[in-house]
Amino acid sequence: MPHLIMSFLIGVTITVLLLATLSISGGHINPVISLAATLTGVISISRAVVYILAQCVGGILGALALQAVVNTNIEQTFSLGGCTLTIVVPSATGPSVIGLRMSQALWFEIICTFVFLFGSIWIAFDKRQARHLGRVVVCSIIGVVVGLIVFISTTITSAKGYVGVGMNPGISFRRDLIVNEFIVITG
Repeated sequence: MPHLIMSFLIGVTITVLLLATLSISGGHINPVISLAATLTGVISISRAVVYILAQCVGGILGALALQAVVNTNIEQTFSLGGCTLTIVVPSATGPSVIGLRMSQALWFEIICTFVFLFGSIWIAFDKRQARHLGRVVVCSIIGVVVGLIVFISTTITSAKGYVGVGMNPGISFRRDLIVNEFIVITG
């Protein structure tokens, strides 16, 4: 039941964010979508660069806001604000790592991101579809697709320690940048 509630809330959040940003950026809140829009000729390369930079800066500001209001222990316990593949749990023989292997998570991320892109491109980038259905319906369908993918990724794997697919490179980028204390920049 918690997975269903979380997936529903993520779907509603994505729908609201898409509707809020539709008139500003065309609903580009994910670097993967901006890259796909560039490759399909929907937006120019310069516009994509601006969108992707804005998305990454927004992710960094979001991570800083989360860090400012949430206790570090709570953030780590509930894997807030980022991608988590494994966790360390106590066992009879000492600490044990449970979750997904890197290769499993990578393939799962690729497949789920493909499904997300396919659904988004099919419904949002096709002007005839978008005009026929209307903005609210298009954004709602994309929100439902994201919610379903999150639900599937968190329930089918049923691996403790795995928080589901991100489908957004900005999530991992900002999490690593903030949590690892700017190791990405300083090397």
